[in-house]
Amino acid sequence: MNVKIPDYIAKYDSLQNTPFYDWQDYLFKNSITQDYNIGIRGGTKTTKYSMSAAYTDQSGLVENSGFDRFTIRSRVDQNIGKRAKTGVNINKDGKLTFEDFSGWCAFRWL
Repeated sequence: MNVKIPDYIAKYDSLQNTPFYDWQDYLFKNSITQDYNIGIRGGTKTTKYSMSAAYTDQSGLVENSGFDRFTIRSRVDQNIGKRAKTGVNINKDGKLTFEDFSGWCAFRWL
């Protein structure tokens, strides 16, 4: 007895013999994130101050990608009498991204 195997089964059998590629291994990598923070606070009975700085360095999950960020904060508060208070708050942050697509590189400050 000669049985004909349907075409879709024959195509499936031929696909089983093709090599398997785990494309996620080719596209992604292990990534490390580093955070650094420092700060000081102080003052007197009528004046308070604080300053802090932070830096984040993150290597990307995809090759040739990453992210860097820095933040600086400063604050001064002054009591004026028993009912009034004044203060100054200054914040600055910046981001640096790295991209490398199609053979060109771009650094961007955001």
